[in-house]
Amino acid sequence: MTSTRALSKSTKRHKKILGRIEKCFHLYRENNIDVVSIEQIKDWIVDNYTDGISKRRLSVLLYRKPQFIFQKKFRMRNSNTFDTYWSLGELEDVPEISLPANWVEVVEKSEEDE
Repeated sequence: MTSTRALSKSTKRHKKILGRIEKCFHLYRENNIDVVSIEQIKDWIVDNYTDGISKRRLSVLLYRKPQFIFQKKFRMRNSNTFDTYWSLGELEDVPEISLPANWVEVVEKSEEDE
């Protein structure tokens, strides 16, 4: 009984957070921006809601939920700082993401390469 209660409570909370993330994507899409960085999402949530979200928690939600599609990953040179780019749903034409200064693209290993 307790596990069902805890599950429903966490589902409600995740729906609220996921709704905020999806709203962020929709607002960026209205401005013709289909691919958004995790930093842009985090900053938008912090600016528009009293309770923000950590980058780590946001990253976990984006990776686990199927509606969010991973696009690219960049790493700052001489650092372990990463920035990932996401879209809401599949995109027919993936826009070119320009590399910020001092950042390099991280190429994910695929199972075919091994």
